[in-house]
Amino acid sequence: MFEVKRKIASILKNNGFRVIVDFRCPLGWIDVAGFKSGRSVGVEIGDPEIVASKLFGYPFDVRVVVSDRESSVEGVTVVDCVENLCRVLNLECDGNVEEEGWRYRRAFEYLKKALNDEVVAKRAIDAVVFLYMAGEVVEDYSGKVEDRIPFVRLFPTLVESGLAIRDTKEIFRPKTYMTSLTRGGVKLAKYVVGKKIEEKFDEIRRLAEDVGGWVVRIATLGLMDRRGLRLKVSKVDAPREIEGGFEEIAYTVLPVLMKTDLYELLKLLRDCDTVLNAFCRALCYTVLYPKVEELFERLFSMGLASKLPVYDYYGEFFGYEYRTSKEVAGVLSKLSDVGVEEGLLEEFESVLRLAYLRPSKDTKVAVERGILKEKEGGYEVFDERRFEDFVKNRFAMIMAKFLSSISSSRAP
Repeated sequence: MFEVKRKIASILKNNGFRVIVDFRCPLGWIDVAGFKSGRSVGVEIGDPEIVASKLFGYPFDVRVVVSDRESSVEGVTVVDCVENLCRVLNLECDGNVEEEGWRYRRAFEYLKKALNDEVVAKRAIDAVVFLYMAGEVVEDYSGKVEDRIPFVRLFPTLVESGLAIRDTKEIFRPKTYMTSLTRGGVKLAKYVVGKKIEEKFDEIRRLAEDVGGWVVRIATLGLMDRRGLRLKVSKVDAPREIEGGFEEIAYTVLPVLMKTDLYELLKLLRDCDTVLNAFCRALCYTVLYPKVEELFERLFSMGLASKLPVYDYYGEFFGYEYRTSKEVAGVLSKLSDVGVEEGLLEEFESVLRLAYLRPSKDTKVAVERGILKEKEGGYEVFDERRFEDFVKNRFAMIMAKFLSSISSSRAP
């Protein structure tokens, strides 16, 4: 799959397109996107019934899926090979792909010589991948961080080899190092991540089946950021399995929402691009948290995610976070698709607007019930306790509707 992606990217580039590999849009990552003189092309590789929906997250002029499965999806052209992709797009099918294995071989030989141990050299390569997933790692020796950062002893060697850069900032006592990859380190990491995903694809598929393919898709929609996916480690008291009809699920979901810190949840939702992203993120940090955490923990054990300490703007440690790259996120999003009814998203948006004290149907109800009162230029909370309970209750009912629809669709 990664070789096909690279070949498509090379062909588009050779035909004058500005190419972005792993192009992020509100519905996930598109394998290859090309832009040329007002013409845009989005290309996905995989099962058309699953991956085609992502292409509608951006207004591409042409949407193409490369797949060996015959399928008809409205608004999408399905081709079975790269040559037919060129024919459909009327392109010269010349795309010489640079062989990147040399980068790995050269780095591995250098590390093996520097460390005088082949096994440790392989761990150093894993450290490069860890840093790529993390973006940047703070080596905090203040004593506040309980979990040891993986591979930290190998970071100086990566710096010496030109694969990483290590800087200091006087925001902590004692002195703290900030480690991240160089451009060469990023290129090496991308190659290794691609190989890891290919080698572990069956294991990734089994993981999705264990956790639930629809949960994986919710996670890729709700936890995306610029680099890939990220999940803050939290203590969420929620059952791992939530099944049954609406009433049964509602009785399970409501206590979880009532124990949720509403304003912490709203902070997590504030930077979402769409209502769908916000809805999926709310699910991930409440009722689906145990399953989503399992997904990241197992990716971490497979070397396809990082778990690291995180800090606020002032450099104060406040917890841990899982991160994984856009390549891993893109593959996860190919394993399942799940739809959320437009009516449910409209309900969720109405409650979200209420939570942010903006006009909506739910805001009007809250005013009528004496929970809010109107004032010049906006609204004011009249009864804080009733306000939080009302918002959480509405969130819970919307989530219960969605989860009961999932449960009924999976029933034998």
